[in-house]
Amino acid sequence: MKVFNYIIVLSVCVCMALFLHQTDFRSVLHTLYTVGYSVLMVFPITALAYYLGTLSWQVYLKDRPKKVSTFRLFFIRQIGETVGLFNPTSVVGGDLTKIYYLLRLQISERSAANSVVSSRMTMVLSQVLLSTLALLWLLYHIEGTNPIENTRPVIYLLLIALTTIQIALFYWIYRSKGSSFSFLKETAATTKIGRYKNKIVRTLSDLKTTFRSNKKAFFLSYLFALLHWIVGSLEFYLILSLLGINIAMMQSVLMDMGVILIKSVGAFIPGQIGIEELGNKVVLAAIGVQSVTMWISISLLRRFRQLIWAAVGCIAYVFFTKQSKPPYALSK
Repeated sequence: MKVFNYIIVLSVCVCMALFLHQTDFRSVLHTLYTVGYSVLMVFPITALAYYLGTLSWQVYLKDRPKKVSTFRLFFIRQIGETVGLFNPTSVVGGDLTKIYYLLRLQISERSAANSVVSSRMTMVLSQVLLSTLALLWLLYHIEGTNPIENTRPVIYLLLIALTTIQIALFYWIYRSKGSSFSFLKETAATTKIGRYKNKIVRTLSDLKTTFRSNKKAFFLSYLFALLHWIVGSLEFYLILSLLGINIAMMQSVLMDMGVILIKSVGAFIPGQIGIEELGNKVVLAAIGVQSVTMWISISLLRRFRQLIWAAVGCIAYVFFTKQSKPPYALSK
């Protein structure tokens, strides 16, 4: 498995080196100069997206103390996302970090874990729904669109797969405990794949328990998660507009979902270095943007936003480490 990971990293590095070798960096700097301070408009957009993501998580915390405000949760979430970005364990490490800080704020371990797991699953479910809607939009507007005019069969297959996943999961969540699908039951595991499957089953079971105990919280979290993805995709829309490329809103949604999907393949790479840039290249090519200069410029602007928010996460980490009580410091 490690050899396979090394092969992927090496392949990405080679491709990146070839692309960079063909890049006119003077043109890249000129392109970035033309954007200027307008790029700062990206930060209010991403701040709103992160705030909506925080609300999607917060609704699951029923027993949180009043002192644990949305503002505080926003920065705890940012710490977790920063850890997930640069840690090889990706979202797992990030989510464990969130749980750790909730424990320091005297929130019970069960409530902390359920809120983080349920929020993560809600994010995934809402992302699947938004991807489905974006693909339906693409099918309607694909006529004569180059270079994706011949991808209709692939889009149909993706739509069938995504729709099937959504229907199956929601049906499973709604069904009573005794009528769950057999393949969504935890079994004795002796292999790595079996243990991985059991982890997924336990996560889904936690989500089902949360849903059955508080349906209002689930659907409210689902709504905030959808808005989180929609607002976050505006980053592509804004950056491309600043660079003189006009696209439809749903195209920016598709591009954002595409990059996230590609990044998930290389989640074990700290910062997804190279993987995210490859994702940017693929989605730009999908809308007909083949310029290497444009690709590098957009990738740099997106990395700039990412690094600033990572710095915010690091500052929040220092602050919360000093201010919070030791873990499990619960009253007797």
